[in-house]
Amino acid sequence: ARGLGVVIAGLAGGVAAADLPAGEGAIPLVGAVPSATPPAFVADRGDVPTGFAIDAIGAISRLAGVDLSLTVVPDWAAARDRLERGDADLIPLAAILPDRLPHMAFTRPLLICTIAAFVRVDSPALHQAGDLAGARVAVVRGDPGERAARAASGLRLVAYDDLSAALVALLSRQVDAVIHPAEPVRQLIRDLGIGHRLRRLDGTFGEWALAVAVRRDDPG
Repeated sequence: ARGLGVVIAGLAGGVAAADLPAGEGAIPLVGAVPSATPPAFVADRGDVPTGFAIDAIGAISRLAGVDLSLTVVPDWAAARDRLERGDADLIPLAAILPDRLPHMAFTRPLLICTIAAFVRVDSPALHQAGDLAGARVAVVRGDPGERAARAASGLRLVAYDDLSAALVALLSRQVDAVIHPAEPVRQLIRDLGIGHRLRRLDGTFGEWALAVAVRRDDPG
């Protein structure tokens, strides 16, 4: 999978387009895309992924002479499993987390995401992140937001399979807040037209770097 090594070199080493070697033809690679994680990943009804992460990996693949096919999977766990089994060569965007490093390699970061808390607008006692002590807080399983929330003290966490389910729990008053990377929450709130019902608290629960994740066993 020489093309995967070229992709990694181009991102991790900052190689310019002119410095990348020309291949003898397009090199086939497979990317696993978690479904509906806007704005990074969005899958339409035909399971055709779009989003800024898809645009970025597409440009990198063309630069490296790679024929990249993308497969939409239900969630992050399914994408990770495909990568670890060797059924996929990369995930276009993933958080760089310490416990992932033995199982996958990462390019240099493509962006930094802020972890934030969102509450209902009718929660007058909640103004900043520190006000959530003792509150029931929704998180998405395996997400950087879950890790950040578990590192905080005094929160009663309730884990959900995806962000949509977490927001439904917040709107239906099953939980008091959602802790999650901020931009996907803002995007989904806009898409659902519920911006008038939710607001972000002041302060953050930290930041995480995101990059392209690739198989550890790829020889480059």
